[in-house]
Amino acid sequence: MKLSQFGATGSLAIALANLFGTVGQAQETRSVVDPPLLQVRGRLQNGDATLGDNSLFDKYLIECWAGQTLTITLESTDFDAYLMVYDAQGQRIAQNDDVSPINHNASVTLTVPEDGFYRVVANAYNDLGNGQYKLSVVPAAVVAKPEG
Repeated sequence: MKLSQFGATGSLAIALANLFGTVGQAQETRSVVDPPLLQVRGRLQNGDATLGDNSLFDKYLIECWAGQTLTITLESTDFDAYLMVYDAQGQRIAQNDDVSPINHNASVTLTVPEDGFYRVVANAYNDLGNGQYKLSVVPAAVVAKPEG
């Protein structure tokens, strides 16, 4: 049985119905998730660009369109992650320091205001931060409702 042409996401009800026989009528709901716009493992290290507070940063450019909802996540076990997103005019439109008081990774979910190129900045909270990180930019899932 092929679970889904869209990858690992799909309807558990359909998989169970195929394994155990149909009880009633199973309805199919699929989550279609676009591939990540960006998924990179990087490193903040001496020689990287610095901000005004002398903290290291790397920047990435992504092309987006108006109305697109994205989740951007910066994870590191080496430093306190700080994430910023800038629009094409250089205005900061989102930022995050800590996901929670005990989780020092950074994450933002935003709806892109207009078509264009956006800059994602992987940064450390202070000038002591350096080391490895994982940065991902993932479009939100589009849920297709069953017909009928």
